Amino acid sequence: MKLKTILFVVLTALLAVGFFACADTQQESEQGYHFNIHKQEYPLATFFSITSDDSYPGVVKKSVFRFRTNYDLSDRHGWQASGIKRIGSLGSFYPWATEIDIYDTRWEWMGMIDGQAVSTAAARFSIYDADSQLVGIAYLDHTLRTYTITYPNSEAYPIAQLIRNYDPKGQDSWSAIVYDPDPIDERIIRIFAAMACDLQDVLDEYYAPKNDTID
Repeated sequence: MKLKTILFVVLTALLAVGFFACADTQQESEQGYHFNIHKQEYPLATFFSITSDDSYPGVVKKSVFRFRTNYDLSDRHGWQASGIKRIGSLGSFYPWATEIDIYDTRWEWMGMIDGQAVSTAAARFSIYDADSQLVGIAYLDHTLRTYTITYPNSEAYPIAQLIRNYDPKGQDSWSAIVYDPDPIDERIIRIFAAMACDLQDVLDEYYAPKNDTID
């Protein structure tokens, strides 16, 4: 009887450990992730390097040899997705109206980033998935320092934030915090971050105070 009691206690303890381990694994998989991205310019290409402690590192490349602006995302396994800027749209004239179609490695359309012409924010981008469903809206605040990506039907809690880190001695970097990884494909998030880095100087110039003088 005593032996049965001991065996029962041991089995109960093992089951409890297994349950909590599974629960921890599930909770970890549902958590968000972070990464940093910064721009490196070279004569023939621009690289947006991605570093992360809890996600994978990678790079987004923009080559001068492309007819249209391409943001090609790669990780250690190679090319993962491409964002291609549309031509003939308002984005050719206004940075906040940039439109980017995103394709996977089979060249199947997997979503888009659509700059909105009318917004009270400094810039507003609608993010769509492969089913053409609106899955997120990115707002740039008027300090030009933070993008907040919200759910389409609720702004109470953000999906992610992209925060600009000013470097007075060099090129600024951006820090991404993804709170909910489910609504938006992580490849789209990374290409969006590269686009944000790429547009920062253009948006700075666009919103810079105009010093009109009279001779």
